[in-house]
Amino acid sequence: MGTSAAVGWRIATAELAGLAVDQCELIDERFTLIAPDDYRQDLLDIRLFGSKNQELASESLYAGEEDEDEEGAAAE
Repeated sequence: MGTSAAVGWRIATAELAGLAVDQCELIDERFTLIAPDDYRQDLLDIRLFGSKNQELASESLYAGEEDEDEEGAAAE
């Protein structure tokens, strides 16, 4: 279960390759999303939207890990 960091966020979406695969309204500034991940090498992104459908935040669950994996492979 995720917890939003700011007041005013209303909708959370899980997106895979730019396609929304789950969406929910925030209740008490919390959200729960269930979605596939690492499907055909596409990784999950979480996006939060405000009351006027403006995107307020976006984050990959694996931000930074891809860089670490590439560095580890280069060191081998």
